[in-house]
Amino acid sequence: MEQFCKAAVGILPWLRDCAGSTVVTFALSLPIVLGSVGLAVDFATYNMLRAELQAAADSGALAAARELALPNVRENTVIGIATNYVQTQFNGSGRAIEIDVKQDKESDSVRVKVMESWVPMFAGVVGAEITPVVVESVAGLSGSTEVCVLTLDPSSGSSFSVTTQSRIVAPDCGLYANSVHAKGMNFSGAGSSTAYVFCTAGGVVHAPGSLSPEPLTDCPPIKNPLADRKAPFSDMPCLEKNLHVKDDIILVPGKYCGGVMIDKSVTVNFQPGTYIVEGGKFQVKGNAKITGKDVGFFLTGNNATIDFSEKSTVQLSGPEEGEMAGLLFFEDPAGMAGKVHRLGSTNIKELTGTVYLPRGKLLVDPSGSVASESAFTAIVVHQLEVKQGPTLVLNSNYKSTAVPFPEDLKAFRGVTLKY
Repeated sequence: MEQFCKAAVGILPWLRDCAGSTVVTFALSLPIVLGSVGLAVDFATYNMLRAELQAAADSGALAAARELALPNVRENTVIGIATNYVQTQFNGSGRAIEIDVKQDKESDSVRVKVMESWVPMFAGVVGAEITPVVVESVAGLSGSTEVCVLTLDPSSGSSFSVTTQSRIVAPDCGLYANSVHAKGMNFSGAGSSTAYVFCTAGGVVHAPGSLSPEPLTDCPPIKNPLADRKAPFSDMPCLEKNLHVKDDIILVPGKYCGGVMIDKSVTVNFQPGTYIVEGGKFQVKGNAKITGKDVGFFLTGNNATIDFSEKSTVQLSGPEEGEMAGLLFFEDPAGMAGKVHRLGSTNIKELTGTVYLPRGKLLVDPSGSVASESAFTAIVVHQLEVKQGPTLVLNSNYKSTAVPFPEDLKAFRGVTLKY
């Protein structure tokens, strides 16, 4: 006893000596001290186990809830996905994990309950009920929200790319990539971006904390919601050929063959209607300024692309009705694949409407904000690349404009944790 007491003095300095009443005090206090330390260890272990189980339950619930967006999904499929997702978190650990999964079809949600039995060192002695460890997570479809970006490329690693300190601000709508590639959504080297939801059919590359909320992976691909939109009638005589605007002018709807070039410091106003740009670029550069309300641009032919660059000012609002309703830019779905359309100007203020480039790539690369004054901007493209530091602003003020948001772009349902 005396040797044990002397050893304890180094640990418990209040033990001044090992004689008389001090020894008695030490003997009486020792179980309490050791018990307190043991309880602290037990509860620290409990909290650690509970956090690990909760993270696994959340991940399993979210993974299973994504399947609910698929038509005719089977309940055993949903349960199997959640169960497998949780099990893989503990494979090889030797831990006694129990998993209970239930699907609620009425609320479009999945409940995942995870339990683990363990043996505490001291808590059981004092009657504290901290075993088993039980956690629960519920995830489900959160209702419809608008899609402000959808990339249609099914398999490329460059389907949806945001790099070099660029960012996207879209707090009230969803960003979606159909690519099943492990890097189908790539935010490497990007600044912080926000959206209602980030969702990719494959994987995502991003720095921790750079996306808010955290992105969802393995999402069901979205069928092209604008695939049934018919191209406007374009079999008409050319109103202009190889138009190079050198003075301020008002342009009228019609067919512009060979493209439209606007540069220097001229100002061009587009009157309401549909503009067919065939076989050449729609190019705005220098200090030129273009404006237009209730206008739509149909791009057809191998060289028909958008190219807004330098310090040009762009203020455009899409068609309010008719065959191009809502579509500010519409690339010919039957045209050549792989064309690059560029938004490179540092002064692109307004792009109200939908940019629909089903076979092309949209490159956004100015060193400034893009589309910040738009009521809304929706982007449906084969590929999207944002680089060189711009902030792409995708507003969702749909009620503030007469330009319609395509109904088919309202079909996406977000997946969130309910508790």
